[in-house]
Amino acid sequence: MKQNGTTKVMIVGAGELGTELFNTILDEPGVVLVGVVDPNDEFPGSDPAAARNIPVFTDLAEAMRTTPDLVFCLPESGVSAAEIMSVKPSHAEIVEHQAAWFFLQMIHRCRLRTIREIRTPEKEAKDAADTPTAASASEPSAGETPVFPVAKEITTGQRRKGIHNILCIDPDPEFLRDLEDTLTGEGYNVICAQSGKDGLDKALADKRDLVILDMVVSDLGYFELLSTLKGDLDTTDVPIIILTGKEVSMGERLGLVGQIELLLHKDYFTREGLLKQIRYLEKPYPMRLGLLDVQSGLFDRSYLQIRLAQEIRRADRHQIIFSMLMAGIDHFNDFLRIGGEDNGDVCIKSIADFLRETTRGSDILVRYGTDEFAILLTDATEEDSFIVARRLLAFIANYQFAGLEQLEAGEKLSASIAVIHYDRISPCIPERMIFEAERLIGEAREEGGGIIKAYGYDHAPGIDMGSDDD
Repeated sequence: MKQNGTTKVMIVGAGELGTELFNTILDEPGVVLVGVVDPNDEFPGSDPAAARNIPVFTDLAEAMRTTPDLVFCLPESGVSAAEIMSVKPSHAEIVEHQAAWFFLQMIHRCRLRTIREIRTPEKEAKDAADTPTAASASEPSAGETPVFPVAKEITTGQRRKGIHNILCIDPDPEFLRDLEDTLTGEGYNVICAQSGKDGLDKALADKRDLVILDMVVSDLGYFELLSTLKGDLDTTDVPIIILTGKEVSMGERLGLVGQIELLLHKDYFTREGLLKQIRYLEKPYPMRLGLLDVQSGLFDRSYLQIRLAQEIRRADRHQIIFSMLMAGIDHFNDFLRIGGEDNGDVCIKSIADFLRETTRGSDILVRYGTDEFAILLTDATEEDSFIVARRLLAFIANYQFAGLEQLEAGEKLSASIAVIHYDRISPCIPERMIFEAERLIGEAREEGGGIIKAYGYDHAPGIDMGSDDD
């Protein structure tokens, strides 16, 4: 399905957006452009495509024989997602117009961040070379190419966020005090600010490892605040969590892409959940390829929030049904400790491959956390969702993952799974659905794990122990 860890991409549409996608991802690492579908004969990049042996198709079915992993369905093509669904490979995922724009923004911002990260150590190395001691220590041996520290991190694909100092910006003094108490109680050094200007001054004067920010700051718009933080070389790589009581529009969500790590709503978060997200940022993780998690090949959690918001809007406007499924691997940290990180990576990849092979191309597969997966099941009934949940539960319980032999006799991996059908929780915002899913996973784990919990059921009939015979 994937070759050498790459993602095969097909662009359906060759107008302005299709051309921008073509030019942007043509040389993007980890992406192989397998073709462009140009039913309207309007693609200006035909010559560059021919020079790279990238085929330009007029027939959709013929294009799908290249077995792409991602298919960009652009409105300029005149081809509907339903038409693509009828001919695409079963594993392929369809990315529609807004998500395509999101993909472009992610790549542009990742490239800009990379340039900034490389420029910074170059400047530091030049400054350090002005002193004899530093010059002799950093001088490469004959024939050796100097490697700057941040550039090396990018090359190896690993980042580690050691979070010790946190800046919290919120106009509500009581909420700010509670947040400070929570974080200092866990050993973090916390600085607080009630205004955007004060927060910005503190961030620039004393670089923090993390910024937690409310979108409602009266003296300075959050967009200006984010732009300033991301535009300054000293703070551009500082992760930002938005924690707000504001209702966030789709336009605002798209504008936050590439700027923040996570969006949390004050009505739907717990202190434990926030601490879990901070600890997740402290773990080493692969560099993201646009909107993909490289380790699993699935979409990442920032993409989940965008697509979940889109599905909610579609459901509210057009009475379309969908479900969200979230699964957490039980005792995964113990498995890593005993079986090792390499076996943990293989475990994640095996589950991701299983999901790709057993779900529809229209479903959205996400690596949500270190040991968590999420699936958006579009146009799916509640029973459809239970079938998918049972399959995943059985796979994780029965699959012989590498490293299981190191556990005590008879021990296996299991999963705690939450199923939320939108009809049972609507109307709501994405953060509430995610909050409820994490709550259900927590309840399942308190009961020993290895079970499915469904929103709206005290005891979901037939899904905790049921096997999938469908």
